[in-house]
Amino acid sequence: MVCKTSSGLKVHVADFTMLAVTFCFSVLPRSLVRYLLEVKIVSARNIPASDRQQFVVGLARCENPVKFRTKTSSTRDKAVWNQASKLQIGHGDFLTFRVQDKDSEDPMSFIAQAKLQFDLMIPSGFEDELPLEDVSGNKVAGAGLKVRVRVQGARNAGQEA
Repeated sequence: MVCKTSSGLKVHVADFTMLAVTFCFSVLPRSLVRYLLEVKIVSARNIPASDRQQFVVGLARCENPVKFRTKTSSTRDKAVWNQASKLQIGHGDFLTFRVQDKDSEDPMSFIAQAKLQFDLMIPSGFEDELPLEDVSGNKVAGAGLKVRVRVQGARNAGQEA
């Protein structure tokens, strides 16, 4: 007997029990699942100094260029944004938050950054402060970025959004 999963994967099943048939129809490889997230950049504290006085926080999936930027702030001690964006991630992806000069044309440049790993977000979401690192990858003493991630759903990567 051949079972076909919702993703089109064919599984050959001999004379196994009903458990094998259930397995055939209900398991979707983790790599095919996409999670819809609402990511809120809440605030930051003790942002490292740069030549510029105004900055934004950019959000990217993995090491990709920034897709979302907050409004501009000039408060380094305690900047507050409370701005959210939605994006999709897959198993093993992570989020990168980059504190950038507001006038930077380079979506990969940053003053400081923080990363949030997949396993900390899925399945329950995340709300906490992430430590900021400088361009050399060193943690900046006392610096952090508070973020909130809410998981809004999951779907097969082949399904329409």
